[in-house]
Amino acid sequence: MKYVEFTGKTVEEAVEKGLKELGLTAEEADIRVLEEGKKKLFGAVKARVEIAPKTAEESEAKEEVETEENAVNTAKERLYSWKVFSPFLISPLVRSLFPKAKKLKST
Repeated sequence: MKYVEFTGKTVEEAVEKGLKELGLTAEEADIRVLEEGKKKLFGAVKARVEIAPKTAEESEAKEEVETEENAVNTAKERLYSWKVFSPFLISPLVRSLFPKAKKLKST
């Protein structure tokens, strides 16, 4: 992957300029910030970024990671919903099996 360096007054300007010149979108590009633009007493330092197109392997790897993250989030949501509703589901069952049991305070 070959990186091309771009400069601008701000990082956003440098990235926009680079993406436009390379004909890429932010999702299709790998962007590295080398230096953020700064104003100094006598002049300014320009922002510098490097931009390169993402390879197909990187895109597939990112999609795979996103798919795994979605699966983990779904599992967390299911676990959370079970924790929230389980006292309501289990309490009547326990009371029917052990009618003389004392009710415990939940913390």
